[in-house]
Amino acid sequence: MASRIAVSAIFHSDKLRARETAEIVARLVSPQNGVKEISGLSPDDDPWIAKAELETAEAPVMLVGHLPHLARLASLLLTGQSERSTLDFSTAMVVCLVFEGGAWMFSWSIAPDDLYRS
Repeated sequence: MASRIAVSAIFHSDKLRARETAEIVARLVSPQNGVKEISGLSPDDDPWIAKAELETAEAPVMLVGHLPHLARLASLLLTGQSERSTLDFSTAMVVCLVFEGGAWMFSWSIAPDDLYRS
């Protein structure tokens, strides 16, 4: 699946584990603009900060962050409300949201448990 993922950059929070994860994923997907720490991706950050970063991106990007922030960000993007639960996130889950026709849409997700199902 990694060979089908194309992102221009991978942004991560200031947490060590997020940076390490971003660097591992970067070796698999080779983002043209590399890996970069940005503010607004920590567990308790306001999801509007990351939303603003996404809205200025000129190409697809990947975010590496934490719960509950990423769940709130996904809800904000999909429904306009950060406190409205839209996706059932689990630890180490990857979610792909796409921006098409002026709206964010869910595309796919994979959780660690999905890798072990037959």
